[in-house]
Amino acid sequence: MFISGNFDVERFRYWQGQKLRARDFQSQAQIEAELHWWHNRALHRVYGVASGLEVTPIMDQNSLVGLKVGCGVAYDSYGRDLLLQIEREISLPDSTLNRTGKATLLARYQSIQSDPKESERSCACATDDQIELVWFDSHRIDVTDGVALARLNYESTVQLSAFPDGSRLSPALRKRVRYDAGEKRLVFAGRMTETEAKQLRELSTDTTYLAAIDELSRKSEQVPILERRFKPAAARAMARPRIGSGQTVPGDTLWEFWIEPLPTSNALTQGAENIPIGMQTTVSTSAAGFTETPCYSAWLEGTLWTKGKVGFFPVPLIHIDQESIGSFRLRLWLPPNRTVRERRSAHDDTVNVDFVEEFINYARRHGLHVCWMGIQSVPAVADDCRPAAPFECVTTPGE
Repeated sequence: MFISGNFDVERFRYWQGQKLRARDFQSQAQIEAELHWWHNRALHRVYGVASGLEVTPIMDQNSLVGLKVGCGVAYDSYGRDLLLQIEREISLPDSTLNRTGKATLLARYQSIQSDPKESERSCACATDDQIELVWFDSHRIDVTDGVALARLNYESTVQLSAFPDGSRLSPALRKRVRYDAGEKRLVFAGRMTETEAKQLRELSTDTTYLAAIDELSRKSEQVPILERRFKPAAARAMARPRIGSGQTVPGDTLWEFWIEPLPTSNALTQGAENIPIGMQTTVSTSAAGFTETPCYSAWLEGTLWTKGKVGFFPVPLIHIDQESIGSFRLRLWLPPNRTVRERRSAHDDTVNVDFVEEFINYARRHGLHVCWMGIQSVPAVADDCRPAAPFECVTTPGE
């Protein structure tokens, strides 16, 4: 099985006039494929079925004899593409898996026993000759084993109020019989033979118990059963919300006065009067790489209150506007009595009478800065969008 880390990502360099062999081109293509796999699992985490790979049962006289796997594409936990272009018929697992109760069908790369550098593999994705469909015991499945497509259930159940002492059963039979006292349910894994049914009947002569054993024996003849409620893991979309974050330089944020024109009632003044509201700064978010205007959230960091400046920020109310792909503006409202005139006291250590300079000095001394986060959501799907067409198998004959 492919194990992450068995290969080294290399870069081939050639000189003018060098003779190249087929192995050189295969190695170059393999390096590109490995980088593609790293990209898929590092940025997109696309593990699961992307399209197709539907599993349908093959019946013979009301008995399940096999499964048919349709064409499709999936991604394993290493980010590799698993492309199945031809339908396959899969036989049921052997008797060793019948005793475990459940068995899961996995799609994965074929096991590679040799050095991955010396093995010839596809340049981008695993095609039909490199994909194997195998049965796994459900109790031992891990995402590194492959992509689960379907699950078989080998357990038959019957309601039973009480189960007699089963100490007289053989060790092999005790592994296949389980009684759930909470659910009042008797469970048997696999198909029950006449010998096994006889051992179970010998435990008690109660008519209700004997009828339950007979019913359990009949149900076991219909196993395995394809679980209709089992849903394969679906591959996540390549395009997902983009999240970016950052902050301005602590103590060196570029602040400026926030002034708004407000109507005045003074008869001598016509029109509007510029009233100071607070402070504002423009924050650059171009490093986040947004392609559309995201939803921004921001907050202030630093020392907002000190003993000598308790009233400087009574309530630090902030507001965001002028949002764009690469920036936004944050505004900080300050009380009018602080922006219009200065309140000086014996405990006020401010040297500058001008409010703007006083605020900038305060912000520098106490490391006042802006922290932000932006989320660019995935474009909404149109209401008239229809499900994708079924994956169609097409075989093109070679020329």
